[in-house]
Amino acid sequence: MGLFDIFSRKGAQETDTIKRNIAELKADFQNLSEKVRVSDKNIEMIYNAMEEMLQDIEKNAKNISMLAKSSHSGQAIGLESANEDVPVLKSQLRALESKMTENRKKINELMQLSRLSIQNYDEIREIKQQIGSKERVQKAPSVNERYKPEGFSAKESKIINALLNSEIPLTYEEIAAQVNISPITVKGYINSIKRKNQDIIVENAKGKGRKAYSIRQEYKIKILSGKR
Repeated sequence: MGLFDIFSRKGAQETDTIKRNIAELKADFQNLSEKVRVSDKNIEMIYNAMEEMLQDIEKNAKNISMLAKSSHSGQAIGLESANEDVPVLKSQLRALESKMTENRKKINELMQLSRLSIQNYDEIREIKQQIGSKERVQKAPSVNERYKPEGFSAKESKIINALLNSEIPLTYEEIAAQVNISPITVKGYINSIKRKNQDIIVENAKGKGRKAYSIRQEYKIKILSGKR
């Protein structure tokens, strides 16, 4: 197994692990969302019940007040006692309502944090995949590393590999920039390569009398398929 295969397999395993983690996290989030939805529905029912209770208390308070005014003294004392319970009940209901509002706020904050966590997890996964992809590209052996043509000098081999790795024909100047020698020296090496093997390099016209060179397609196919 080559170095590239090892990195490819490792990258694939990491990707599968990330996908499983994302799927589990989203499933947990869906379960939480459903529980919150049910909880929200129950809270809404409690709110409605509390509102009805408050309305009943207000109505009873008015009735008690009216009855107290029109009743005899003994009955009035009993009604006034009942009337004193009204503010207590209202206060207790308001306190309960406040507590429920606070709990609902906490639930909403938790849901928001869960959504942000999933969003951040997705972003981290994407960044990690991009980094892994770049690492695999950087570590993958290039044609330049794999192919060492026989019968050629080190500089001639570099020129051949530069052309192998290029999708387009290269001028003397472009080749020189890649192998770190002067364009005139590149011209000399290309002539030398042609003398040793005429079937490797193809000369192309690039306009304004400039020449560009590429590897013959048949030869490139042989190299990339591992044949000599």
